[in-house]
Amino acid sequence: MASEMPDTGRDMESSIEDSRLTWSRTQKDSMPVLGVLIVLYNNKEDLDFLAQDLTAVQGAVGAVEVHVWDNRSTDGSGARAAELLGPNAITFSDENIGFGPAMNRLAQSCAAPYLLLLNPDCRMTAEAATACLQRLQSDASIGAVSPNIKNGSTDVLSGGRLLTISNGIKYALFVSRLLGSRFSSANGVFAHSPAGADEISLDWLGGTALFLRRQVFEAVGGFNERWFMYGEDVELGMKISDLGYRQIMLTGETVEHRGGGSFSKHQGIRTEWIGGIIDVYRLRARSRVRTAIFSFVLGLGYTLRAVLAGSTDESRRRFYLATASRCYREARVR
Repeated sequence: MASEMPDTGRDMESSIEDSRLTWSRTQKDSMPVLGVLIVLYNNKEDLDFLAQDLTAVQGAVGAVEVHVWDNRSTDGSGARAAELLGPNAITFSDENIGFGPAMNRLAQSCAAPYLLLLNPDCRMTAEAATACLQRLQSDASIGAVSPNIKNGSTDVLSGGRLLTISNGIKYALFVSRLLGSRFSSANGVFAHSPAGADEISLDWLGGTALFLRRQVFEAVGGFNERWFMYGEDVELGMKISDLGYRQIMLTGETVEHRGGGSFSKHQGIRTEWIGGIIDVYRLRARSRVRTAIFSFVLGLGYTLRAVLAGSTDESRRRFYLATASRCYREARVR
């Protein structure tokens, strides 16, 4: 299903050659402290920035081991990644197996004690990587750490509390928005950052830029391959919480997620993400009735947000309405 890319023998630009040699030398001469796992699917335009960021991260944290899985991209992403990072870093898949399954396979080939699951369109900084890794290393009770992911114009954190009906109500009725900035316990399924806090403890963290102890990732069995994409990072967080590990978001360390803007004019309105989250609840609750209530509560929350958006932000209003519609569809007892 997957194969390593053969050496193309092409002449590279000097900067690319230097970068490739740096990765090879790091992997050969010193034990990597951090394994960076990246899944590609048509991300060629992001890769030059990604290589720059990885070089900066390596300079800040020490030896870094990079593993990239190309999910049968059609834009030359894999070949470009091989030029930038070296052919030994890339695995080419014969099919698009999805995000979680690809990450699981990359983790199996990584020896580093700490992992960074990184989206190729996320601009990781050396400062954020250093802070997250040091926080993870500082306390054995912490299983995962994430920086504050800036997704477009939204101020909702890429993380939240346990998927429960009560936490869904907190989000739907704006309790997390009104009080979450003052009391972290007021946060719902999706969280807001406490004012003045450098970090917040949550029950799940988004998978855009996620630092993990490799032993914790292995202990929970990695990602559930039930999902092709969307929802698997939330379920991973639930499993980490089940084992009693803390999950920390460093709200003072912000990184940009270029592809994370839900209201981008260049993207259609996607609702698979909320469908995945509801499916995580469905899997864990094992109750059609409770799943219907949970879905309806979230749908109500997005309907209220659409009403408040009014005509002042039409793209945001349409996004909320589409998300609410998906929630109501998922609420049908099946």
